[in-house]
Order: sequence, then C-alpha cells, then structure tokens
Amino acid sequence: MDTERGYHIEYDMDAAPIRRVVCSVSRGFYAVPMHGRMRMAGTVELGSLKLPPDPNRHKMLERGARSLFPNIGSPDRT
Repeated sequence: MDTERGYHIEYDMDAAPIRRVVCSVSRGFYAVPMHGRMRMAGTVELGSLKLPPDPNRHKMLERGARSLFPNIGSPDRT
C-alpha cells in the first residue's frame, strides 16, 4: 500500500459559469461548481508521505481552467 495525493485548485465566485460537473477529457480534470466557488480537480500521484507536493500539478490545473474559462483569473486556494 502507498499514499495517494489529490490536487485541486479553487476559485471564489458568486456564481460558477457552469451548473454541473464538466470533464475536460483531453486535459484530464473536472470543473466542479460549488456554493460560492468552483473547484478544478482530478489529478493524483502515488508516493510516500514524505514526498513534497508538486507545484506543477497545480499549474497544470490552472492552465486547464483557463482553456475552459479564459477570464477566470488566479485561483484562490490550492
């Protein structure tokens, strides 16, 4: 057994530009509308508890978010 780390980024917003979960198959992530925010998630890695987070995973999600929502701005949380 090993650990699995999931990555996501979140954007605070009054109303998400979508009303249901959208999957970008070519980029491998999901856009999830939530109350007061929208989350981009879906990438994981397997590694030990000592493995530091990979900032490139967050950057990949941010690029994917901009491909679907060009004017989205910067994430509020990772």
